[in-house]
Amino acid sequence: MEDFVVKYIEITGQAKKVISDNESKYMHFVVPASLLVPNGKFSSGKVLFEDWAVSMLKN
Repeated sequence: MEDFVVKYIEITGQAKKVISDNESKYMHFVVPASLLVPNGKFSSGKVLFEDWAVSMLKN
């Protein structure tokens, strides 16, 4: 997940440092990585992350 955040910050030209924390919580709950990515059978889209991030800059 950290890789996506770093890539987005680079694409948007922000001067920020990403500090990852695998134990960070969301509303006092630990969110397992299995909830953030597809598990098992899934339908892959055609939009690449880099293309999406660049399109966000244009809006």
